[in-house]
Amino acid sequence: MTALADDTHYLYQIRSRQCSSGLGFDGYHGITDNVKRRKSEHFDDLKRGKHKSEKIQAAHDVGPSDLEFWIHTSGTREEMEARERLLVSQPNMHWNKQVGGGPRRGMTAEAAMECLRPKDKPAPAASMPPIGAAAAPALPVSGAAAVLLATAGSGVLASYTLNKTVFAEDPGVSDDERDARSAGRAGTRLGAGVGVAGMLAAVGLAGEVGLSGAAVVSGVSAIGGAVGGGAIVGASIVIAAPAVAALAIGTGVYWLRKRRWGRK
Repeated sequence: MTALADDTHYLYQIRSRQCSSGLGFDGYHGITDNVKRRKSEHFDDLKRGKHKSEKIQAAHDVGPSDLEFWIHTSGTREEMEARERLLVSQPNMHWNKQVGGGPRRGMTAEAAMECLRPKDKPAPAASMPPIGAAAAPALPVSGAAAVLLATAGSGVLASYTLNKTVFAEDPGVSDDERDARSAGRAGTRLGAGVGVAGMLAAVGLAGEVGLSGAAVVSGVSAIGGAVGGGAIVGASIVIAAPAVAALAIGTGVYWLRKRRWGRK
């Protein structure tokens, strides 16, 4: 694993496990360069009943053991500010009072999208275990584009291997199976070889027509559901490392094809 740079920042969320909307749809979102310190500051204030967020304090007062601290992702400060800007797109959204964008704020949605545009040379992957809970990606409609833009790269070898084994052409199988394998092969190529463009295409095929925020959420939900999960699992697939994405997208689209569009 690549070591994290000294200037690495983290996008985190505080939420109650009693919330049913799912990660990213509720709770308080923030950015820090020191996870342990920031978590301690939040929970120390909560224990004293003096947290600056009335919504977090109210949730703590109702069920202190239900509050969870999650790490969504990590990267440069600008990248994390851009993601927070898309996750918290308006005042008083979720448990946040202000529009996202870190301490500097003022970032427009267009600037946030541009900040997250895949570069010619993707930055090294970086991750960190969550503090107090398992890591998982956030997926509100407002942040769907940011989720889709999170992964770029190539898993060509993984795609080639899968397409020659798991999704290999076989004239002896049924039409349904042959079509599903074809969809699986396309999925591995989308996930591994085309990077972000492939992710967009896979999600667009699985979800509603188009690539609006709602369609993206619908798409990753469908892909996640195809492999036994939901929107969060689908988001995990979309932002996974390219080789993992090749397997996950290929498998998800394969089962999605069999389940939803199989011949009767």
